[in-house]
Amino acid sequence: MLLKNKPLPNNSKLLALNIFLDKSGIIRVGRRLSKYSTLNINQKHPMLLPKDHHLTRSIIKEYHVRYLHAGPQLLLSLLRQKFWFLHGLSIVRQEFHKSLICRRANSQSCQQLMSESLSSVRITPDRPSERIGVDFWGPILTKPNVIRSKVKFKSYVALFICMWSKAVLIELVPDLPTAAFLAALRRFLSRRGLPSDSYSDNGTNFKGAANHLRQLFNIAKGSEIQQFCTSNYFQWHFIPPYSINHGGLWEASIKLAKHYLIRVYNLKFRGNDHSSLPNRSLHKFKTSDSFVKRSF
Repeated sequence: MLLKNKPLPNNSKLLALNIFLDKSGIIRVGRRLSKYSTLNINQKHPMLLPKDHHLTRSIIKEYHVRYLHAGPQLLLSLLRQKFWFLHGLSIVRQEFHKSLICRRANSQSCQQLMSESLSSVRITPDRPSERIGVDFWGPILTKPNVIRSKVKFKSYVALFICMWSKAVLIELVPDLPTAAFLAALRRFLSRRGLPSDSYSDNGTNFKGAANHLRQLFNIAKGSEIQQFCTSNYFQWHFIPPYSINHGGLWEASIKLAKHYLIRVYNLKFRGNDHSSLPNRSLHKFKTSDSFVKRSF
């Protein structure tokens, strides 16, 4: 058609490329860079190559090796400085995935499959905080609610999460002893009521809290308040040692809380570099709209 100076059919895919024949009989793509541009002829009007042709695939392979096994996007950008072919990214990706060296370098190891089914605690509908998971994260440096105070305290954050609804409540804890955790637990119970079961990892503070609650329950046996304690007693369960995958629910919630704290207050939790956070700021964060959507 081009040799006979006839127009292309209206349904031709090459119509939008404004192709033409140069003096050497090579089909080139027409562009608006021809008149004043200082680029060479190949950059202004790249040569048109067929999609499924041995020459096209050979050129792609040669460029792939020449430019140190470049990825599909970079490889296509380099090729289009001289050549043009239809469905360029598709054919470049095909040749890229055929490279044994790249396939070996980009190979992924086998990944463990998730559990076939969630436990009944995670999927049985119940009131919020009926079954909870508990975990700590930190430390973070906090400031007292005093203007221009330079005093900083090392604190931790206790996270309570409903095992079914995934609602989250966070509490600031000044330290990790059992007494400090029990104080945070009492604040949680005063707000959300007593759960029937509590789940956590094997931290010493959690074990101490469970033992303390169990001692209080044993002391209450046989006394006048036996009925009250019995009706308000809840079981504490520990996940198996060295199996953090059993606590993935609260670990994911800790990641979410850190996500917002890092961005809202520019905090840092890596290594020994800890930014300070005023206590009132944490309270404001707990009641903010962005976090309340995922909280009790």
